[in-house]
Amino acid sequence: EQLFTDAKRFHYINEKQPGYSFKKRYPVEWEADLTFKESYEVWVRPVKPTDEDKVRDFFHSLSDQSIYLRYFTHIYSLPQRVLQGFVDIDYERNMTLVILNKGGKQKEIIAMGQWVYDEKDGLPELAFQVSDKWQGFGFGKYLLKRLIVIAQAYGIPTFKAEVLSQNASMIHVLESA
Repeated sequence: EQLFTDAKRFHYINEKQPGYSFKKRYPVEWEADLTFKESYEVWVRPVKPTDEDKVRDFFHSLSDQSIYLRYFTHIYSLPQRVLQGFVDIDYERNMTLVILNKGGKQKEIIAMGQWVYDEKDGLPELAFQVSDKWQGFGFGKYLLKRLIVIAQAYGIPTFKAEVLSQNASMIHVLESA
């Protein structure tokens, strides 16, 4: 609890962060170093509360079309509460994996995959987003497979997903599973 308070005080995390992720152990076992297409080194790991700025930067790097296909509407920024919902998670009922480019200095996020527990029907809902310039590398398929493995470890038997009919890439990823 003191570490959480200090992280807010020293601005490592936003002062309005609810702290869900600090109530659970960070699942280091889901971290992985990978190489895609034989030469692109990436780091895959669960999101952390300190990733809020990286998630914001990732969102702003996306094309309008990518944003529309993911959020089903045209939006130009993510409100603070939405960003916090992406990064401050409990790692069991909700899970977000990020893929970071190891080649850059800042280790930018180039893809995200998540499930978010839906209170209405009790099913976790899947969502993915891959940066426009990194599409076609297999990140979406990898994230889906990895999230399935993690869900099985947590006893989650099924997912749901809502996808626009024109989102051929996402439909292909889901159908290939």
